[in-house]
Amino acid sequence: MRSLNLDQLRAFVEVVQRGSFTRAATELNLSQPAVTHQVQELERRFKASLVERLGKRVYLTQAGEKLLEHARNLLEDDARTHADMRRFGDGSLGRVRVGTSMTVLMYVLPPILRQLKTDHPQLEISLKAGLTTTTLQMLKTNALDLGLCAFPIDRPGYQAIPLFDDELVAILPAALGKVPKRATPGFLARVPLILETRSRLYVGQ
Repeated sequence: MRSLNLDQLRAFVEVVQRGSFTRAATELNLSQPAVTHQVQELERRFKASLVERLGKRVYLTQAGEKLLEHARNLLEDDARTHADMRRFGDGSLGRVRVGTSMTVLMYVLPPILRQLKTDHPQLEISLKAGLTTTTLQMLKTNALDLGLCAFPIDRPGYQAIPLFDDELVAILPAALGKVPKRATPGFLARVPLILETRSRLYVGQ
């Protein structure tokens, strides 16, 4: 059996709601014979009378009452489907999966995410905090759409775009004595060094 024709159902519902083929035709911007043909096609399909004309008014038959219940549900589903898909088409709805470090997530992303949600309220944003190696692996397996990582990214197969410069600051004790203006790798190699990543502390000498 052929699938139901939503245009025919829409014409049928309009006839019932307006109580007239003529008024339904005006609402649908169709001719009155075209609307009549749509309803008659439904009646031929179901082999049942759906409406009765008494004077200038149209009334539902028992079969018409049952079809009206289903028709309204189908048309509402159709409207919701079109509305949802239009959001994808105009870019107002979608999902983006972002991987980043905990530092960036805590100190850099909050104002950016607030603005992004203001501009695109229907956008679903999924965040995953982890090390750069984890982010790169998830990008490789398509578990993420983009990653915010520290440079350099020296692995093949990734497109890296610089977003901003983030200065690395060394905190040193005042009693250390003469300290260079820039903490070079050579200088750091001569002093105790503490690095923090996730919940672990690394101490170097």
